[in-house]
Amino acid sequence: PEDVTVEAYNAIIHVCTQAVDMERAEMYFHQMENRGIEPTVVTYNLVINACARVGDSMRAEDWLIHMIGRSLAPNLVTLGTLCKCFARKGEVQKIEDMITSLEKSSTPPNEYFYASLICACGALSPPDVERAERAFTRMV
Repeated sequence: PEDVTVEAYNAIIHVCTQAVDMERAEMYFHQMENRGIEPTVVTYNLVINACARVGDSMRAEDWLIHMIGRSLAPNLVTLGTLCKCFARKGEVQKIEDMITSLEKSSTPPNEYFYASLICACGALSPPDVERAERAFTRMV
């Protein structure tokens, strides 16, 4: 139907994310684009969150690049979700770089960024407790 909205697509993509069905979430995203419905920042956040749910940080970064390519600016939710994805992979440096970039901007990172950093330290083998403590100290 022609009256399908971006909000309806966001809802179905959200359900796919909850079901940890990345392929289906992406299928609905592309279907939406093919119908000429413009994705929003929320749409991208949902797809990036689906990547985080399956632990695919490279795919999440690809979606971020796709988003920026459409001239949509990522918000704190976008970047925080990306950090959640990095955390699951133990990609500590990527999260630290994101926090540093945010600290230099007019948008300081919130506690979720530091929580992701601490979790990433725990995902390392062996876990890096000292680095996690430094992140915790930075946060408080």
